[in-house]
Amino acid sequence: MAKGLEDTLMYTYNNFIAHNDVGDSPANFGIEKDAFHQAMIERQKKWPLALNTTSTHDTKRGEDVRARLNVLSDLPEEWFEHVRKWQDENIQCKQKNIPNANEEYFIYQSLMGAYPMPGSDENNFEERFKEYLQKALREAKMNSDWAEPNEEYEKTIKGFTAKLLNKENSFWKSFQVVHKKISDFGIINSLSQLLLKFTCPGVPDVYQGAELWDLSFVDPDNRRPVDYKLRMQLLEELDNNRDEEKLTEALWKSRSNGRIKLWLTQHLYKLRKQQVDFF
Repeated sequence: MAKGLEDTLMYTYNNFIAHNDVGDSPANFGIEKDAFHQAMIERQKKWPLALNTTSTHDTKRGEDVRARLNVLSDLPEEWFEHVRKWQDENIQCKQKNIPNANEEYFIYQSLMGAYPMPGSDENNFEERFKEYLQKALREAKMNSDWAEPNEEYEKTIKGFTAKLLNKENSFWKSFQVVHKKISDFGIINSLSQLLLKFTCPGVPDVYQGAELWDLSFVDPDNRRPVDYKLRMQLLEELDNNRDEEKLTEALWKSRSNGRIKLWLTQHLYKLRKQQVDFF
């Protein structure tokens, strides 16, 4: 199952990559609210101690990547309009018609989902992204493979990506505007997802590093060292702030840095500790 489905097919079917993940299904496009509540009632009855987990060492994308990508399903016409425009503009960035349309769409979705928050550090993103694309191509086994890597093909894809990320490129200027809008909606999705994880039946699991925004690719990217010193410092600052109303306003204004997610995570842990019998 893992090698055939998760590590092969889910790298070839790029209709909506937010659903190409462990435990998910590319055919699954959401359920109605009543059906969700019914599913939670069943979960409470049958699996009350199961893990509620959103990022692990094995997920294909960090939890906040998927939450951000889910925004695209709310804005399909606008998203497809941008994609069609980018496809036309970026023909000049291709060599030998590489990447193909399926790979190109994978790149646009991956960039939209994982590019750092506006104003955040993005110094090593290009290198991380190129390494991720190499792995994705080899997992898909269509134009490269672990057993017989097509390094020339991979190099061409990386060259295409480098041109996209060139800040003088017309694509970059367009992408930046769309990315800012999608990122903001993605933050709302992420915080909603976090709230559900802690309050739905089950035991909430917070993966290492996911206390702040988790915009990781698949392993080894999602196993990078975690800056615990920073997290401890931010928690101390939150604990020392006594004006909750001003704090929440400030956290929303600086939402790109992830402190708002850490704050909500801490509150939800405290709530579960205070209401043990209820949870």
